[in-house]
Amino acid sequence: MELNIFGLRIFVTVPYRSLALLILLNILVIISYIFMMKIRQKRVIKFGNFETLKRIEGADRFSMSPWLLVFEMLIITLLFLTATNSIKMNLTKPVSNTDFVIAIDTSPSMLTPDYTPKNRLEMAKKVALEWTNQLPESTRVGIVTFSSNATEVLEPTSNYWQVKKALQNISKTELGGGTALGTALIKASSMLKHSTKQKVIVLITDGQNNEGTNLSSIITALNNQKIEVYAIGIGSNNKTEEFYKKMQSLLKKANLTENSTYEMPKLDSGTLEEIANKTGGEFFIIKNQTAMNNAFSNIFLSKQHINLDSDYYILLFLAFLMIIELLMFAKYGAI
Repeated sequence: MELNIFGLRIFVTVPYRSLALLILLNILVIISYIFMMKIRQKRVIKFGNFETLKRIEGADRFSMSPWLLVFEMLIITLLFLTATNSIKMNLTKPVSNTDFVIAIDTSPSMLTPDYTPKNRLEMAKKVALEWTNQLPESTRVGIVTFSSNATEVLEPTSNYWQVKKALQNISKTELGGGTALGTALIKASSMLKHSTKQKVIVLITDGQNNEGTNLSSIITALNNQKIEVYAIGIGSNNKTEEFYKKMQSLLKKANLTENSTYEMPKLDSGTLEEIANKTGGEFFIIKNQTAMNNAFSNIFLSKQHINLDSDYYILLFLAFLMIIELLMFAKYGAI
């Protein structure tokens, strides 16, 4: 028999002969419980002022709690399974076999207020922060920001306090208004060159590659370094169209349309999909925070089964059960 409780897998294997003995032991526990109840009732009847005590304590005070029997049977069963080596446990948990670099677009279009909270950049930061909370210990995470150029914000580290602080402090870049995807990938890949684990770049952008290095040569370099790219493209939604129409209208009223434009960012999903597919990663196009959460959750985390010392944990659990049983007996057992 196998039980799965929040990732904790419990395997119970009891041979028929042992099972018969276990059933017999539990029958003896039930008989002992009934015998103890009879002895207790006789002792209570001998009490001279029984009616007075009954009015003070209540009639239920003189009947044994069935929970005492349940606890006794559970304790006997667990002791038997432990003694016969019939129960084993293991825990399924994420393991740290990947190093990540998160590359976040910080061009002005990422400040478009069509996503919650506040804008595209804040949404990307929020989801990235939530994702890092789920990473196993010792996973290293680095951060790059980019627009017309790319900046190393944090080299890969397993210090999640530094990671979270760096993500929270990301703001609009002052380097220009372009989107240099190739430059961002080069910077991110250089931060992973010393990694001995699986290497992944998480690329987040709402634009198209319009500055920097040619992407074909970069994809070849990424494959040579065995780096996978998971590309998350932030697409336009209804709120985006409403916002840009409003801004264009304001520019027109102010007679600024000749010298200024406020164009919607154009996501180059074809290029992002090509980068992801050719490096062994995945491409996600998102139009709300839920889709962003799902994209991050699809960035794999390997899991393994870790065997636990069953006897230690079961005996520790039994100690707690016996303490609870003593407390219950103090209330429902002795009189």
